[in-house]
Amino acid sequence: MRHSQAKSVRITLQGDKERLSLTVQDDGVGFPPEATSGKGLGLIGIEERVRELGGRVTISSHHQQGTLLKVVIPLLPEVSS
Repeated sequence: MRHSQAKSVRITLQGDKERLSLTVQDDGVGFPPEATSGKGLGLIGIEERVRELGGRVTISSHHQQGTLLKVVIPLLPEVSS
């Protein structure tokens, strides 16, 4: 919220046997898609951690229209001994 100047943020967490999905959507100032420098260390860190878990991150942001972050992480099947 500090950087986005958002007034509201919606966080949704869902899961099933195969995957865990997280979305974070705000109504902040966003950043233009061509602004690669708009991805700060926080977003880069999220992308790195999710990638290490075999997941994917998508970020949609438009200047003055907020940002939508989607994370999907596959869940590994339990190993029975």
